[in-house]
Amino acid sequence: RTLLASKICGSRSPEDARNAVESESPASIEEVVERTKVVVEKARDFVLRQDLVTIPSGSRVLVMKAPEFLGGSISSAATYLPAVFEHSQDTVFLISGDEGQERLKGMWNYPAIDNTAVHEAYPGHHLQGVKSNRKPWMHQLPHIMYSPETLSPPYESQEGWATYCESMMHEKGFLGSDKHAFGSLDYFIGNACRMISEVKLECEEATIEEMVDMTARETGCPRATAEQSVKSFTRLPGYGMCYLSGWHLVNALKNDLISGMGQRFSEKRFHDLIAENGNLPFYLLEPEVRFGMADGAG
Repeated sequence: RTLLASKICGSRSPEDARNAVESESPASIEEVVERTKVVVEKARDFVLRQDLVTIPSGSRVLVMKAPEFLGGSISSAATYLPAVFEHSQDTVFLISGDEGQERLKGMWNYPAIDNTAVHEAYPGHHLQGVKSNRKPWMHQLPHIMYSPETLSPPYESQEGWATYCESMMHEKGFLGSDKHAFGSLDYFIGNACRMISEVKLECEEATIEEMVDMTARETGCPRATAEQSVKSFTRLPGYGMCYLSGWHLVNALKNDLISGMGQRFSEKRFHDLIAENGNLPFYLLEPEVRFGMADGAG
């Protein structure tokens, strides 16, 4: 972060760089929604131009402000993906956040909006959800049979893909500025804090207050934001770990395939296979991807 900080503002202070990043932000949630709509379309066009992954036709991302009754359960953004067998394959992308300008700067500065649009829409959750919904019924069992007592959705496959998309789109140049990189790094540090919090809280090695303090200290976010993050994931044990662990799983699989296949490796085919098998837990997704890559390479 100190290296990026020196590029952004000439200071090696992450706090100074964060202030510079957050100084560029919309004035209201309504402006955040409108900016997000624009970025979603730009991200889609970029993916198509770069031929990064196949985008099915006939689906939309509907960006809107979260209704008040959901505001407390959505920390910043959430996507409600289309149902598996639903004819309309549109995603509802909800934006939440306090109206106060200072909170908006931290949550919804311009780099944060861009990163979130990639994560939630293209080529992240929306694209993976639509492609996965086209697979046979047996791929849909985690969703059809979901209940807290029996079967959970494959969060590591889904959040791993969306988090991978952020770093991949940065490498491709869509999220190419130093401010985007700084915001992304803060996000990854936040995900590391989620993993630590999950383990320590489940093992009764720390209190919620201690994990809130750690998250605020390490990420630099306001304490209220850190508290909301820590408490939200106590309702879904294991979910907070899936962002970073899933990102590692996707990258490890990609690197192993590149090493084994050499010039026969197709990044677009790899992306298609990861995206269309997103309703499978990763231990079932991986052999599907390996088989598909070998079959596609002839």
